[in-house]
Amino acid sequence: MENRDPSIVVIRPFRPHDNDDVQKLIIESTMSSVNQFFIKSLTREIYFQTVIMTAAIMFIFLGLPFYWTLIGVPVVMALLFYLIIRSAHYYKAHYLHYDLKDILTTYLSSDKTCFFVAEAYGPIPPKGHISRNHHQSSSIAFISFAEFQTLDRNGSISGSGRKREIIGTIGVCRDNNSAVIAWARRMSVAKSWRGHGVGSQLIDTVIKFCNNRAFVAIELVTTECHDTARKLYEKKGFETKQLYHKNFYLSSLAITMHFMTFKTRPTYKGTAVEL
Repeated sequence: MENRDPSIVVIRPFRPHDNDDVQKLIIESTMSSVNQFFIKSLTREIYFQTVIMTAAIMFIFLGLPFYWTLIGVPVVMALLFYLIIRSAHYYKAHYLHYDLKDILTTYLSSDKTCFFVAEAYGPIPPKGHISRNHHQSSSIAFISFAEFQTLDRNGSISGSGRKREIIGTIGVCRDNNSAVIAWARRMSVAKSWRGHGVGSQLIDTVIKFCNNRAFVAIELVTTECHDTARKLYEKKGFETKQLYHKNFYLSSLAITMHFMTFKTRPTYKGTAVEL
């Protein structure tokens, strides 16, 4: 079997030239949950109420055959729900991510906040080739920014002709009500790189960053439609502190939100951190 150098993924702070790639990735990540929201909508009472009411109107007042209303209305309503959900996701992805309009100001204007990206050099490795600790394997190697700078002094990585792309993001900022609580936001991983430990490394980076900044806890919010992400957070030690419902799409669809928290282990109050 042919041996090849492992793909390298470096976790580092955001730089201005990353902006277009970051925006594209987060839009892709936002849109990737459309199907999950759609499936959830089909199990909600509002969908069945809409189908029954529309079918009754078409059968009683318009005189359409019963079998047409029985078959056609659920399909048409499902298509309508899908279009509404997809349109809402598109609007959110393109117009409501206010914190991403100026990442440098929002996340990099203080030593207590940061926005990290995962930058890959090399092809997407086959799935199942990640070691148990998710750090090194035969086909992918995660390194810190400091390690990358050491290895790349002569351009041996960035100048090697390897394909380069931003494959993951995560931001960390301070809670509005407490200076010792951090918020993790904008967690995203490129669809083609999911299942390779990228999300795990991004979370580890944020935990280490918050430990070194003397935060006592990290908080985040996720939804029932992001089940894979929630399970990863739980695996990393996050616990669901509160469940609540949030209404979407003109209050027609209630989604369960998971407010999660992680207790950090502060080490010192300095600003140096190994990235």
